[in-house]
Amino acid sequence: MKRYSSPDFLAASLGRAAGVLAAVLMLAEFAGAGPALAAKPVITQVATGASHSCALDDTGQVWCWGWNSNGQLGDGTTTSSTTPVRVHHLSNATQVSAR
Repeated sequence: MKRYSSPDFLAASLGRAAGVLAAVLMLAEFAGAGPALAAKPVITQVATGASHSCALDDTGQVWCWGWNSNGQLGDGTTTSSTTPVRVHHLSNATQVSAR
């Protein structure tokens, strides 16, 4: 059984309101990411789904995290992620949505 971080547990246990809280917590952690990202993204929009969340940054890139059993993170895999992964083959996005 895979263990998920507390934001994922909150989202799974408490519903959409907790999903928004989980997204905020994850983005706070993401913004504090170490040297893995040369420039930290400025998040302009967040969307939460039933088991994943996505964020839009100020350059039009989309980042998603959470369960990925159907490829909903858009990174070309079906591997779930507790940290944001960039959506492949998408740039200049103006809005983000998660279902």
